[in-house]
Amino acid sequence: MELDDIEDLQTKETVETTGSCELWDKRLDESQKAFAAFALYRDSEKRSFKNVAEQLNCSPQNIFQWSSRFSWRERVSAWDVEQDRLQREELARGRVKMRTRHLAMAQAMLGIAGHALREWQTRVEQKLPLGLSPEQIAMLVKAAVELEHRTMGTASGHQFTEIRVVLGGYEDEQAYEDALRGGTEAQPPLGEPKRRKPN
Repeated sequence: MELDDIEDLQTKETVETTGSCELWDKRLDESQKAFAAFALYRDSEKRSFKNVAEQLNCSPQNIFQWSSRFSWRERVSAWDVEQDRLQREELARGRVKMRTRHLAMAQAMLGIAGHALREWQTRVEQKLPLGLSPEQIAMLVKAAVELEHRTMGTASGHQFTEIRVVLGGYEDEQAYEDALRGGTEAQPPLGEPKRRKPN
């Protein structure tokens, strides 16, 4: 029995024992040499039969035959999808860790800021100078205003409501609506009774 046959037998036993095999794993009918060629092709940055043949010291035709017989395209496609999934999972875990780390840093910084504010408050109560530069005072005011706005909420723009008081009457709703919109129809003078259309 040759070395390749022994390795194939060991692989078959492992697969049968575990009961699981991915497309990119060694196939039962695949020799160790053919699988080594596939793994080299699969893991190459630039996939090329010629490069694999050169690295394994065999003909490109042999590599092509193995690729056709053992469905390399399908297997590397499945491999790429799995690698992409793993990378996305790793990135998601990294983002969660980053947010946790940033939150801890923010809480620590707020703790330090709170301590400094209490020190300043004590100095203010004791009527002691704070020794702040004009730039520091401006930054403090800006931060306080932003915090107040975020807490209280601010209007997105200055909007005014126009209230019109109409004295007198109108014959119909259309005339009333025109007057409300600032239409050209004249309003009746104060105290003048409503004009009604003749029947």
